[in-house]
Amino acid sequence: MTSNQRSVSFAGSVFQLDPSGALYWPDQRLLVVADLHLGRRDAPQTADAAERSPDTAILRRLSRLVRDCAAERLLVLGDLVHGASAVTPDLIRLVAEWRKTVAAEVLLVRGNYDHLSAPVLNRWDVEPAGDVVTVGSVRFRHKPGTRRSEPEICGHLHPCVRLPATPEAPALPCFVMESNLLLMPSFGSHQDGYEILEKDARTFFVLCDGEVRTI
Repeated sequence: MTSNQRSVSFAGSVFQLDPSGALYWPDQRLLVVADLHLGRRDAPQTADAAERSPDTAILRRLSRLVRDCAAERLLVLGDLVHGASAVTPDLIRLVAEWRKTVAAEVLLVRGNYDHLSAPVLNRWDVEPAGDVVTVGSVRFRHKPGTRRSEPEICGHLHPCVRLPATPEAPALPCFVMESNLLLMPSFGSHQDGYEILEKDARTFFVLCDGEVRTI
């Protein structure tokens, strides 16, 4: 755990929330990210010319996290890519080269944008995990279930809040935790998200200035 991560207790286990939007479960050596949306053409360009593209920057951040956490498994909670049109030959090569540098097993929970063929997944050495992955007492899925009998960790919504709570304030990505649900922010480079207005019985962990802040 690094000094800018935040430890939280959920479903009887301790998780580490990272300012990048990733979540790490130390007991399971499991790193979790959601909504990378690789290949999104309107993603903002990175300021680092050496990284050449937002996709390269996202994958480099992910590599650093896998290495720093010494994760044995990487679980992507859907929307690894931004639809079928995003899966270009260049993106296929980029992800394939990135995958060679990551020792962890990579699993993909199917998201609504994940139109990926078996040959592409095989080339990327990514294991399709269906709609739900259960680890211990926790269910990992892309979209939150409508009826939650078990604790869930999900993506899809790209949750954000405004600080201060005014229309002029920037929308900041965040984790949102309630009794049986932990929502994850997008790990991708785009900033659009679903603003969470109802704050009762919820805890927000806001990603701001390289930190995870609780509100």
